[in-house]
Amino acid sequence: ALGRSLQVFPNPNDGNFTLELNPKKTEQIYLSIYNNMGQLIQSEQFTVHQQTLKTIDLSNQAKGVYYVHLGTKDGIVYREKVILQ
Repeated sequence: ALGRSLQVFPNPNDGNFTLELNPKKTEQIYLSIYNNMGQLIQSEQFTVHQQTLKTIDLSNQAKGVYYVHLGTKDGIVYREKVILQ
C-alpha cells in the first residue's frame, strides 16, 4: 500500500500541481480526480516503482475544491483534497 507516502504540492494551486509517490514496491496506480459535485473529471493508470513525481494539469477546470483518489488493485488507498484558486 502507499500509506502516507503521497504528497500533493503546491496546494492550494492554480490548477497545476504535482503528486509525489513513494511506494514500497512496484505498484499499478489508478488515479481519479473528482470535482466538488462528485463528477469524475480525469482518470488514468500508471505504474510506479520508486519515488515518482507526476504532474497534473487542471488549469482548464473551474476554481474550487477537487478530490484526488489514488488506488491500487486492492482498492482506494489514498484521497487528497486539492484547492484550485
